[in-house]
Amino acid sequence: MTDSTASKFYHFKVLLNEFFLDKKKIRTTMDLVKMASHCELKPGVDYAQFHQLYDVAEAALNEFMGNQDIPAFIRNAMVYLQSYTQLLPTFTERSSDKSLYQQFSTPQDIAWVLIQLANIKIDDWILEPSAGTGSISSLLKKSLANRIIVNEIHPFRNWLLTDQAYHNIFREDAAQIHNLPKFRELVPDKIIMNPPFSRTIQTKAKVDILAGAKHLLSAYKLLKKGGRLVLLINASFNKRSKGYAFFQQNAPDHHLVMNATIDPETFKQKGTHFETRIMVIEKNPERKLHIPYTEINQDNISEILELNLYNHG
Repeated sequence: MTDSTASKFYHFKVLLNEFFLDKKKIRTTMDLVKMASHCELKPGVDYAQFHQLYDVAEAALNEFMGNQDIPAFIRNAMVYLQSYTQLLPTFTERSSDKSLYQQFSTPQDIAWVLIQLANIKIDDWILEPSAGTGSISSLLKKSLANRIIVNEIHPFRNWLLTDQAYHNIFREDAAQIHNLPKFRELVPDKIIMNPPFSRTIQTKAKVDILAGAKHLLSAYKLLKKGGRLVLLINASFNKRSKGYAFFQQNAPDHHLVMNATIDPETFKQKGTHFETRIMVIEKNPERKLHIPYTEINQDNISEILELNLYNHG
């Protein structure tokens, strides 16, 4: 990327921040295109596909939210985060990159739930193996800035993370990070991840039903003994699936703390309607905890997070 294009993207982000400060909704992808044009960003010159503008908008919102004070009460926090997430338009442009790299970012209200379930302590090291535009890690930067490790293989999204000034950034295939010496030196206390559901870099356009399991296993192998991994994955990745069987066979020391589906409309704004689930997994824990919920919704989320904190304490 040229310095000229980077400067134009900077001004684009400044303009986006004005919308966020005023809580002004950007209604359509074409509104993003008009805003980009106002900043002299030209299609085919400064950006190749519309989804790059959406990624920049998402990264700008992530950075903005990372500097905000999230309300303490669970329901207030969810409403607060949803009110900002809804400022971006519903994404409808499905590019080849977005499908190949399975680029479906985590809505920030769900990202916040994943973070709460991770039970993060101030001296923990945190790994996000497929960080995308930073939807999850951005909510941790204020308190754990230099203890967050982000990895993102896609070059443009990796640049967006670099632009957000993360201290520990990698650009590797997240399904293979356990094989890389620089990652084996890392022993994260907590891992929070939203991996590709059905494709890997190796299989490219071919569907791989073990894609999510391969990413999960690679990250899990790096996790500290007694550590916790929080996973957002497709709902079909259940205890009877081939993917979970693959993971179970290769990670016999794992303990499943929670396994619950979430509302299938959760990702609607991000360009997909996949039904998803959250799994909380611990590595060879001293005390085996269990959260007995099989579905997460707006009505029970407070109970689940309170039970999680109570059990962990």
